Amino acid sequence: MKNGVLVFASVLIISLAGCSMSKPYDVEAAIRQGEIVDLHGQVSNAQRIEEFNQNILQNVKDKIRITRFTVEGDPIFYDIQFDGKEIKFRSDHSKDKHGTGKRQSTACESFLTRETRNGIEYSFDGCSGKNEDIGNSFKLEVITE
Repeated sequence: MKNGVLVFASVLIISLAGCSMSKPYDVEAAIRQGEIVDLHGQVSNAQRIEEFNQNILQNVKDKIRITRFTVEGDPIFYDIQFDGKEIKFRSDHSKDKHGTGKRQSTACESFLTRETRNGIEYSFDGCSGKNEDIGNSFKLEVITE
C-alpha cells in the first residue's frame, strides 16, 4: 500500500513539474513564426504588413497575424484575412490572463494606411456586424524613423 501511494505521488509530482516547465508563448517564437509582433510600440516583421497591404490593393488573397504582448507578457492575437474581396478581422484575447479572454470577429471594407509624424499607421474602415467596434478601433503604428 505504501509503495502504491509513493508511486502515485511520484507520478503526480513529475506531471505537475512538467506542466509548470512548459514554455509560454513568447516574443522570439512569434517573430520566428513570421508574425508581426508589437512589443509596446516596437514592431518586428513590419515589412509583412506592407506586403499584406499591397496584396489587398492587387486583390491577391493573403493573411497575417499581428501579436501584441501585454506588459505582463501575455499575447493577444489579431488575425487578418483577405479573400480577394472582403477583409476578415479576428481578435483573440484568450491567452491574456488579465484581460477579457474573448475571441471576436468582424468584416471590414477597407484596410487604411496613413502617414504619421513617426511612420505609418494601419487601421480598418467600414467594419460591420456585432463586433464592428473591434475592427474600427484597431490601429497599428509602424515607426520608420
